[in-house]
Amino acid sequence: DEDDEEEEEATTAVVKGKSGSKPAAKLAAKRAPGSGGGAKAPKAYTGSAELAKFVGEETNNRFAITKAMWAYIKEHSLQSIPGDKRRIVCDATFKKLFKVDEMTAFSLAKHIATHFPAKVEKA
Repeated sequence: DEDDEEEEEATTAVVKGKSGSKPAAKLAAKRAPGSGGGAKAPKAYTGSAELAKFVGEETNNRFAITKAMWAYIKEHSLQSIPGDKRRIVCDATFKKLFKVDEMTAFSLAKHIATHFPAKVEKA
């Protein structure tokens, strides 16, 4: 009898959230197992051969590429204009990779994007 009472209490438990009260059984039924709202891994991209050589990996996500770029920029002091850390003065490696003499920190992502194929829309 005690087991039946515990089960009954568990199914009628109420979960309070932003949208008010909902029975726990209904809330659990809506969620499929394994479909939790956890963070998903970033999608992997395949860039150009030059970019892969620079980063050291053939396939990488854009976050990791940007991180490698900033590490290189800081290591080689490419933010060399005093008082303006937004400006990146390209050295020979960056000039070969991006084909520009200088860029802004804001445009770095745009220059990285040139090394990736354009997205093809599904019909």
